[in-house]
Amino acid sequence: MVLSCNNATVNATPGVTEWSKDGRLVLRHNSTSTEKFVVDSRLSIVNNRDLQISKVWGSDEGVYVCNVTPSDIKEQKQHGIKLVIVSGPDAVSVNITPAVVLRNGTYYTVQGSEVTYTCSSQSYPAQELSWVFEGLASKPVKVASGKGTSLGFKKINVIPIDQGNYSCSARNPVSRKTVTSSIAMLVYYYPRHAPQCSFETGSNASDLLLHCSWTGGYPEPTLQWKHDDEETSGDWQPVLGASAANASLDVTMSRTQLHDGQVLKCVGEHPAILPRMEISCSVKLKAPYPEGEPMVTGISKQNVTLTCQDKDARPPPKITWLRSMKREEIFPSSKYIISQGKAVSTLVINSCSKENDEGFYFCRSENPVRVRELETVLSEFVTVSECRSEERNDVLMLVDSDDDVPFEDDISGLTSVINGHATPVLNNHHTPHEKAVLIGELMPVHPQPLERRSGCETWSAEFSPDGSYFAWSLGHGIVKLVPWPLEESSGSPTRSATRCKNYFCNAGWQENDNPKEKTLECGQTVWSLAFGPRSSKDRTCHRRDCQLASLSHLFSSLVLATGLNDGHIKVWEVLTGHLLFNLTGHQDVVRDLTFAPNGGWTLVSGSRDQTIRIWDLTKDGKTVHVLTGHKQWVYCCRVSPDCSMIASVSGENYVFLWSMRSYTFIRKLEGHKNCVISCDFSPDGALLVTASLDTQVYLWDPYTGESLMQLSHCFPDLYSYAVCAVCLRSVRFSPEGLYFATVADDRDLRIWALGMDRPVIESPVPQNPVTNGLCCAFSPQGGVLATGTRDGQVQFWRSLRVVPSLRHLSRVSLRQSVSSHQVMALPIPKKMKDFLTYRTLLTCHENNSLHHLQEVIALN
Repeated sequence: MVLSCNNATVNATPGVTEWSKDGRLVLRHNSTSTEKFVVDSRLSIVNNRDLQISKVWGSDEGVYVCNVTPSDIKEQKQHGIKLVIVSGPDAVSVNITPAVVLRNGTYYTVQGSEVTYTCSSQSYPAQELSWVFEGLASKPVKVASGKGTSLGFKKINVIPIDQGNYSCSARNPVSRKTVTSSIAMLVYYYPRHAPQCSFETGSNASDLLLHCSWTGGYPEPTLQWKHDDEETSGDWQPVLGASAANASLDVTMSRTQLHDGQVLKCVGEHPAILPRMEISCSVKLKAPYPEGEPMVTGISKQNVTLTCQDKDARPPPKITWLRSMKREEIFPSSKYIISQGKAVSTLVINSCSKENDEGFYFCRSENPVRVRELETVLSEFVTVSECRSEERNDVLMLVDSDDDVPFEDDISGLTSVINGHATPVLNNHHTPHEKAVLIGELMPVHPQPLERRSGCETWSAEFSPDGSYFAWSLGHGIVKLVPWPLEESSGSPTRSATRCKNYFCNAGWQENDNPKEKTLECGQTVWSLAFGPRSSKDRTCHRRDCQLASLSHLFSSLVLATGLNDGHIKVWEVLTGHLLFNLTGHQDVVRDLTFAPNGGWTLVSGSRDQTIRIWDLTKDGKTVHVLTGHKQWVYCCRVSPDCSMIASVSGENYVFLWSMRSYTFIRKLEGHKNCVISCDFSPDGALLVTASLDTQVYLWDPYTGESLMQLSHCFPDLYSYAVCAVCLRSVRFSPEGLYFATVADDRDLRIWALGMDRPVIESPVPQNPVTNGLCCAFSPQGGVLATGTRDGQVQFWRSLRVVPSLRHLSRVSLRQSVSSHQVMALPIPKKMKDFLTYRTLLTCHENNSLHHLQEVIALN
């Protein structure tokens, strides 16, 4: 370093040159003699006056002043030179913790970690440090800055968007020397679900295709298939060639590697799972075991149905039919009609004869594990006349009740209005508390393997809006459509409406007796039914793919929607039995269905996936909106008659009301002490009735959320406070809105009148109990109530046939278009307002409760 002396005259030859540092003399040089003074040997004079410092050190920093004598300058000014010594930065050290360094120098950390970023460097004076982050698809952003020897910052809960390049720069503020060091960091995250395993039969029936996928993580996991013999007590062995670092892994295994009961497990490992552990899914193989009737009796010139089912084989088997001991395969034709279900196959032999069709038939069930055959002998052909008295195998029987009384033309009961509420006025042979009369039953006869097995329940039974059809789910994925009334001469169902010798013949039924009867085979357990509206034009769609034709043609027909166990909704045309739509979206059982009562084609569904979906069938069945908010299974949903709101109940103690116009939540009705399982609007929409597992029935004003009346399905003793263990299952309003029915697990049916806290009709137990009732529905014409049971049958009860009073008809007409709030604002007397808003139920309930209490005290 050379410091120039600016205090000397140009071209002048100085005599003595002195340099001082911070006021202290460090060098004197006399150019005319050898006299010198120097503090450090590194200091020397060049050019007679300039100071040269060799090998500058940090201690050389200071203010240097030059003084030259003699000088030609009369007034020599002392000009100081400030010498600043800088060093660094030479290198920047960066570190990320916690993190793992890969072989290529890239760091990675696990999603959700708390990560600390630090960098350090040496510099004089203190350098300026800064951190810059550059994401994979973002511009560089400064995330931290400061001065000193180190700089750090933290990120809490690191997520994938935090991966990228992190650069730390050190800059000397004097020399402006800058050094930068970068490091690449990745964020690993594992899938939030377990691996998914599936299997199926390959193109060769003896090959098993295994598929394992574990998506949603970064980087891709390592998957490996392992197998376990049940005899080796959990000694898992890898399947050769079944390992890969990929999000999915497919493996093919041959029959020689498989056996019955074998468990195959897909094991996944991911570097983001710390400590290291295996996450797996598994499948268990099961050999086929076909079941069916070993002996079948045929009828000459009639159709015979052979049924074969194999529900337990895994993977599902391929079922083929063979004939004779030569094992000749039977192919579909006009003679042989083969129907393949998910686990059931049926063979229909048309126009059987002893000469051509008697003999051995084999149901061959094959999957990659094994091949098994079921042998069936078809023999003993008889004529039709010999079998007419044998009706034990009919799938559907309509049994006459001993108490059956034909419908009478006269009116069995009238209603008048007393104190603003409707009260039945019964004739001489009726009492205020009647026993329900069972007038008929529809009873399916299941095959022996299906008897008393899950899936035979009648979860839903419905009348069509125009009263022309009755539909019920008779179990095992079958829905029966029967023209109503079943016997128009008497008005009561007293005979079988269809005949069939086998449950699965011709996809479930024969329809030669009545071509209007339809059977819908849904392939899944049917949990809910709903008839759609019907226009005045009764046209029929005759093509299977008629949903692709004109919509105006479709929507002139009566349709039936079925909610299934797998979350699908199938919409059928009633008159033809054709499938129009297969609506998908729900992830669990579709527990309830209802069409908007305004004659449109809006369908509302409630599911165990805790959602309510609104579908528009005019738009190819697209979901219009999904309502979420329930925390438990949705059991029931209903649309108000004016289509302004939806009521829904679930495994919670509340009733939810939603706006049908904006699809938003309106309010929550609270009062029940247990799960609310069923609900229904009155025909005028002014009342909402709800039934709960707490045995209580509530009547609400849906517009105000006020509870108008509470009823108990059972009556505990006044002093014992006993609570009966009864679960209500269904509640429905009658067509005129003066009554509603409840069905419960106590094998009892009750019909209630508005304003009365005791039922007016009750099923006689044990003479004619409701056998484990699950649902109920009034016929649109009134007079009949249908109840579905856990055994798959339907019971028809005679209910009150009433003529509503003019006052009630006027109230219904008004309330169909006027809300409770609008009624309360009308300039009319308060008693009239109470009548129109059903507030008279409150007073009536209090009076009835007091009267009941007095009766109990008198008895005791």
